[in-house]
Amino acid sequence: DYSNSGLYSSESFFTFETIPKLKVRLTKLCEIVLWIIYLVLNSTYFHFYSEK
Repeated sequence: DYSNSGLYSSESFFTFETIPKLKVRLTKLCEIVLWIIYLVLNSTYFHFYSEK
């Protein structure tokens, strides 16, 4: 029964209080993902040029 869990009820999920929190979580997630991509690209770039 998911109706009591609060997470799945639409009225508690789509309040104006949760939207900014979701945006903050999304931006933090994007920052982490970008950092990981940046580090991976840097390491592969460095390895590629150190092998030559």
